[in-house]
Amino acid sequence: ELVEVADVGSRNGRSLLTSRRLDTVSLPLRITVRAPSDVSNFALSYVMEVLDEYKQDLVRKLKTLDRVAFNNVYVSVDTYDFNAINKPVEETVHPVRLNFENVPAGYSLSRDDRASIVRLVKKLLDDKLNDSFQLIEVADAVNRNNRSLLSSLLRNRRRLDTVSLPLRVTVKAPADQSNLALVYIAQAIRDIIPDIELYLKALDGNIFMYARVSVETYDNISDSTDPPRNPIEIMDEEGSE
Repeated sequence: ELVEVADVGSRNGRSLLTSRRLDTVSLPLRITVRAPSDVSNFALSYVMEVLDEYKQDLVRKLKTLDRVAFNNVYVSVDTYDFNAINKPVEETVHPVRLNFENVPAGYSLSRDDRASIVRLVKKLLDDKLNDSFQLIEVADAVNRNNRSLLSSLLRNRRRLDTVSLPLRVTVKAPADQSNLALVYIAQAIRDIIPDIELYLKALDGNIFMYARVSVETYDNISDSTDPPRNPIEIMDEEGSE
């Protein structure tokens, strides 16, 4: 006897059309049945068999909901740890700084360019971040008016410098994994560095012609003007800075 089918909910639900890449969207359910005690141990296998039998009906139903989003959809069924999906979550904020190396000395990112780069990082991180972590916000940690390209730039054209963009990355994750959030954020940003470098060259091919992007954390999240004296370097897999 079927008693209830309930939507357990998903903390990490995302729009289906956030990118052109294909992804997997899950709908965790809690199915309650009533059965004689001597067969209750087999209830889960019976439920799985029934759901597997009606997968094509689910596909047809999804296509009636949204033909574009579900045009190539494939439905699969599996079990999950009910206790794991209901673990307490917490929101944490992490200071991460992007360094744009090999730009002309005296150059400073304009407010519009900073905002544009922040939007790009947020979009790329949202696609790249580990599924256990829900990206809440990527914000510019600098709260001051930024200088535009200095008039002395042309005189210093041959000198190269580093421009930094400190960010404040907020994620929501299971409480027992929140201490790993910065590690995952750092790795995700490393993975998208080639995309950031291409974007910078498209933004200004002259300024960012030789630009190289690196990432590090900084000690104080309120430090929004000057770089800290002892930044915490994020190490790569080989252990080099």
